[in-house]
Amino acid sequence: MIKILFSDDNELMFEECKDIAYKMGVELICVTNWEDAQTELTDNWGNYSGLILDGKGKLDEAASGSNVVHLHRGLNWLNQQYGKGLYMPTVIYSAYIGAEKGNLEEQIDLQQPFVLDVFSKHDIQIDRLLKKIITHSNGLPEKRIKLLYSDIFKLFDDKRVYKNMESTMFEVLNSLSSATSNKSDYNKIRDIIESMLKMANNIDKAFIPDALLNPAQNNRPNLRYSELYLTGREVRIGATTIPSVSPIMVGHIGWIYSSIVNCCQIFSHNATQKHSQYAYQSTVFGLLEVLLWYKDYLTNKYGI
Repeated sequence: MIKILFSDDNELMFEECKDIAYKMGVELICVTNWEDAQTELTDNWGNYSGLILDGKGKLDEAASGSNVVHLHRGLNWLNQQYGKGLYMPTVIYSAYIGAEKGNLEEQIDLQQPFVLDVFSKHDIQIDRLLKKIITHSNGLPEKRIKLLYSDIFKLFDDKRVYKNMESTMFEVLNSLSSATSNKSDYNKIRDIIESMLKMANNIDKAFIPDALLNPAQNNRPNLRYSELYLTGREVRIGATTIPSVSPIMVGHIGWIYSSIVNCCQIFSHNATQKHSQYAYQSTVFGLLEVLLWYKDYLTNKYGI
């Protein structure tokens, strides 16, 4: 059952709307003013799949009457959250839609990316609003994650990281909220690192030499060898030696990369040592830091 917040000063609507929502698999939480709605969202943002906003409502419980400022303030606050990477699908539900009803559309900018639609209370029943949000909520986790980590997902463009790894990146980030992780989660991190290294090899053989790739495994990069090379240490692969060079990954990036590689080596197998979900989270956030370094490195060195 998904959860939707409804901010409207007409309490007489609430019970009927809750009954309709319940039959549709929705828990409808109703508040009478924007102050309470904002507090509820601030405290429980991740629990909600959508918001229904009255056009003219009360700013707080003490307000003597309804006002279009209710919608204006609500949309402004939601837009601020959107700028922080927080996305709340919102539907406007008002009796003041259309010129003959006060022309709400001209008073308020309703084109924000989080506003799904605008409905008139005179023409549309609550079930249609709920259906709109329910349909949209199916893709909500992915949309929220891609917005929150938009700087990361811009990398998956077939120029810096292969685009087909975008779904793997989503799965890695989506697992951050899980209570546990397993070797499959760490293998996905490996897959992203390997994809980055293969693209780096395509861009410049001095960035990732061919010797670090295994032709027998579709040119799969060797993470341990890549760690040695990128941090400036000698690499010995059978009879081949790549002498030590100036580190490509310097400072904290080299240490973080070494940590990612070693954690993936340990936990992508059946590790017996005790570890918590924090190990996975630290490895994921390390991956994000390395990807952002990689983006800047390509820009500064190759103009990509």
